[in-house]
Amino acid sequence: MRASKAWPRLRTLASGWTRELQAMDTLDPSVDRYASIACPVLMLVGALSPEHPMQDASRALAEALPDVRVETIPGHGHMAMRDAPEFVAHLIAGFLDD
Repeated sequence: MRASKAWPRLRTLASGWTRELQAMDTLDPSVDRYASIACPVLMLVGALSPEHPMQDASRALAEALPDVRVETIPGHGHMAMRDAPEFVAHLIAGFLDD
């Protein structure tokens, strides 16, 4: 993250990250609670995201959601929205058009 052009802005947010991570750690790891989401969901997954935990979590969530479309973003990882914003926008627009 420090090598990112966004680091100066991200650094200002860092003080809240500890509290956010602590709050996330209190959540039940089960994705079953998402099975009741009734609207269509677009899940974008970077092809280069780490297998664990990103890919594992994405697969588990996709299995739990009743109406999900999973789109894999080739050549990108977790920060595809920053590195390939046009492609991400294209996927979102296509989902909304459908």
